Amino acid sequence: MPPDSGKLMAAGQICCGTAGERSRPWRVDLYPSLQGVNAMVPYLRLYLVHLWVACIAGAALIAFMALGQINLAAFIWSGLIGLAVGIPAGLLNWAYLRKDKSRRIGWDWRIADWVRSIRRT
Repeated sequence: MPPDSGKLMAAGQICCGTAGERSRPWRVDLYPSLQGVNAMVPYLRLYLVHLWVACIAGAALIAFMALGQINLAAFIWSGLIGLAVGIPAGLLNWAYLRKDKSRRIGWDWRIADWVRSIRRT
């Protein structure tokens, strides 16, 4: 029997509450308290960090190759540069996108406060 549409469901429970969702009974609602809210991907921080690391490492590798350094050391250095620059950049990007959540988990660094204070246009 499907749960009532007005009742909040436990995490992982099959969601069949509203008429639009009854056609998709396989949809799993992991965040029932965020129903009707445009919620972002739960693993956004992880995706952003990986994306930043890969982009910075790729740009560093292209720079090494443009300088004629096509060897193992260029790959190792570009990976280290990607990690050293990409992890903080991805985390600060997440703090910019999720201002309240980053404040809630205790990110009270000056640079995080500066990133959160930037207005979106």
